[in-house]
Amino acid sequence: DKLKLCVDELMYGANGSCDNSANSIKVPKIRELAFDLEMCNILDGNNRYESKTGIRTCLIQVTSDVATVVHHEPSGTSTEEFKDFVIDPLAPGVWDAIPTYLGPLFANPSIVKIGQGIGGMDTTSLHRDFGILIVNAFDTYEASTILSRRKSGMGLATMCQNYGLPNWEHYKKLKQKYQCSDWQKRPLDDGALEYGRYDIRFLVTLRKLLMRDLAKMDMLSAGYSRSGSSQEDDSETPGLSTIESQLGSAISSGVSSFSENEFNDTGTSDNSFDNFQDAKEDIDKTLEDNENGSADVFVDSVESNDATTSSTGAIIYASEFPCHHYLMKAISISQKRCLKLWTGDEEELIMRNPSLLSMIKQAANQKGHGKYWTDSNTKLYEKLAEWRRVAAQKEKVHASEVCPLDFLVHVAFKLPKDRWELRRFSYLLPMLLEDENLPYCNQLCELVASSDVFQHKRQLPSPDVVFYLNENGKHNDEERGKGLLKLLLASAVFGAILFTVTRSRRR
Repeated sequence: DKLKLCVDELMYGANGSCDNSANSIKVPKIRELAFDLEMCNILDGNNRYESKTGIRTCLIQVTSDVATVVHHEPSGTSTEEFKDFVIDPLAPGVWDAIPTYLGPLFANPSIVKIGQGIGGMDTTSLHRDFGILIVNAFDTYEASTILSRRKSGMGLATMCQNYGLPNWEHYKKLKQKYQCSDWQKRPLDDGALEYGRYDIRFLVTLRKLLMRDLAKMDMLSAGYSRSGSSQEDDSETPGLSTIESQLGSAISSGVSSFSENEFNDTGTSDNSFDNFQDAKEDIDKTLEDNENGSADVFVDSVESNDATTSSTGAIIYASEFPCHHYLMKAISISQKRCLKLWTGDEEELIMRNPSLLSMIKQAANQKGHGKYWTDSNTKLYEKLAEWRRVAAQKEKVHASEVCPLDFLVHVAFKLPKDRWELRRFSYLLPMLLEDENLPYCNQLCELVASSDVFQHKRQLPSPDVVFYLNENGKHNDEERGKGLLKLLLASAVFGAILFTVTRSRRR
């Protein structure tokens, strides 16, 4: 119910966004949807499992350009606020509801989805975890990359700093503290939730600022320059100068501009807003001046030579409008980032696990810990991997949440027959194996105990001490005695030499 209410407020606002009559039809007011995801790697005890196949979505943050009317009871006044929503997919019932309620929003081509670096893991995770496709996006990171003319773009906090958006210092501190948090743990503290909100709060405004500066870059580029043209050439395209003056005034008004010289993580911008609302209203006013015309013609009130048409506007056709190369490049790259879907290619290759390959290589060379690894260990490992797949399917989780493949290689080598022995080799167990009310730990130990390698294992010393033995695996009392005697003799010789040298120096 809360998720449905969240989507309704994103699309329509609340308390005054539509008529309450029975015959009224809700018309979505949303045009822009800013979003971000927080993900985490699956944990194996104290070790973080860094494979991309072990990542899952832990938070979804969304906000839109639709204001919600908030009534203040004591004073009777009302104000418009832009709400930031933090959705917890791990809460009971929310994970399965996300595709139903958020899916249509992300797939709607009339809504611009705004994100920062969506080509990293955002689009892939939404598709993998919820089957959600993103249609029509704007990536602020890609736009800043084009503006900076560098190989990499700006971070979100640095971008807010560059444009002088409010509270960027506080946001930067939150980012340093919470960016690498364990987003899977619950409950999350207030600082982590505030950081999640800051990740989306300025995206709608930043899109407009970046689009303005991309258009400005197009105007200043050589392709748009008309410095070599004569006045007679201008008369052949009467609408072009009008467009230049119109766009020039729009772009130069109001807010601070993107500066390549300010592209750093420590500098500050001299241009800033007193508050976030002033920035948004100023940008909206600037851009609305250029959106009054239709998609095909642009109207600007200019003085006409004909007295009868002096009060009418000069019609400027879209074909005469300048081509915004850099702006369209940013938009085009953003759409390509939407195509980075999860194909399943990232799934773990069971027989190509690095730990397994290392064991097999050491067994072939008869070196290292893996020299005791046999084909029977490999067969047990394959059975354990199949058990992991079935357990994940039953629990409806990713297989890496049951346990990593590295852990299974460890089990196939150590051969623990019960929970106590398993704790000797790995005291902190994965979550599903840690829970004594679940059968998975017993199932794993039964697989080990019934395996051929466990039943017919060599009469070798315990795997606990095998790594401390010499090359032949024999350490009897006689050898220990010889070793101690050699150590004592070497110590005596060294002491005698040291005594002689010290005495000679004193003389």
